[in-house]
Order: sequence, then C-alpha cells, then structure tokens
Amino acid sequence: MELFNVSDDEAVILLREYKWNQDRLEADWFDNDKKVRIKCGTDVDPQILKRDPKVDNSKATRNKGLCNICFSPFEGKKDCLHCGHEFCTECW
Repeated sequence: MELFNVSDDEAVILLREYKWNQDRLEADWFDNDKKVRIKCGTDVDPQILKRDPKVDNSKATRNKGLCNICFSPFEGKKDCLHCGHEFCTECW
C-alpha cells in the first residue's frame, strides 16, 4: 500500500488480480503502473471510453438518477467513477 501509494481497497484489488504474488505485481507496477491499474479495473483508459460503443459516460441519465448499488434516488452526496457509474456516497 505504502510502496504504491494506493488505498487499502485498491491494494487488495491489485493483489487479488495478481493472485497475491507481490513480486510480480511490483515488477509490473514499476514497469507501467497505469497499465496495471487499467488491467485491474482501478483506472479507466479514456481512449478506450471514446472508442468502445458499449461504454457510455451517460450512465446517470440512463439510470434515471438512481444509485447503481441501492437503486434508490440520490439523496445528498454522490460519488462517480471514471466510467460514469454513480453511487450514493453512503453506499460507496
């Protein structure tokens, strides 16, 4: 976590993707951390978003203002991922 300067949650995601092989993760991370984040799903390549018709940044519009976790209307603060999915801050 401290070595990569990532949150606890992101560290777990990275390690799970690499089947807890810290040496391999470190080698790939220091070779290209952006590529590792995209591979593990903790970051999104904006170029992919522009090219891929299946990815739509208007998720909030298509979900009619509902949280993608509890499916309730947003009340108060909400969080948004790079891909456009929005969540209640409390759910996230």
